[in-house]
Amino acid sequence: MRLMRGLFNVFSRVVVVLCSVGAIAFARAGKSDVAIGLPFVVVLAFVAGRFCVRKLDDQMWARDAGDPQATRSLRRLHVGGLFHDLVQRGAIIAPFPPMFAAMT
Repeated sequence: MRLMRGLFNVFSRVVVVLCSVGAIAFARAGKSDVAIGLPFVVVLAFVAGRFCVRKLDDQMWARDAGDPQATRSLRRLHVGGLFHDLVQRGAIIAPFPPMFAAMT
């Protein structure tokens, strides 16, 4: 579980940094529609990362204290994190095909 917590924490930070850099790059390239959308992904990654890491810590403490429901809650957090990752990747990748189609 510590590995999952660490990976989720690092992944959310990487998304924040890369989407921030991407927003600046797209703004400088004149792609304002993408540059406007990426900060929303940054905010979502930052808030969700802090929320999920805090919840993971709470549930790991509860599990270690002997709470039988904590394992189920950790599984739900894991599945929720996977779904969040999928949505986030879709939000990042979705603008690229129409943008490249407009370039040709």
